Amino acid sequence: MKNILKNVILDYCNKKRDNTVVLKFITNLEQTDDEYFDMFQTRMQSGALYFKPNGILNEEEVKAIDKADIKPNGKSKGQQLRGAIWATWKAATEAGKTELTQEAFYNSRMEKYKSMAREEREMLK
Repeated sequence: MKNILKNVILDYCNKKRDNTVVLKFITNLEQTDDEYFDMFQTRMQSGALYFKPNGILNEEEVKAIDKADIKPNGKSKGQQLRGAIWATWKAATEAGKTELTQEAFYNSRMEKYKSMAREEREMLK
């Protein structure tokens, strides 16, 4: 997978309920189909973002970033699932749709997901 280096404008940022942040960048220049495909291939992957406002990275900076041993420390898939279940519980509680505690709601959702996985496995036999 290629690293992506583009001159961009930070167009939008929004803080979500789980305190993660949505960032939207727009390229300064038009992109070819190949350039777009390189970016498209990286969707839904963890990585590191380095944004230098009002500047262009020089060759030395690019090489230094490429050499760096960057390990994304974002949320694991399990943490993301727990966060999504928590946000659903909070919304359901605020809407008066559940009286379950957060722990009971989490346990019921996990049982539901495990049951769905078992049913899917049975259908594949």
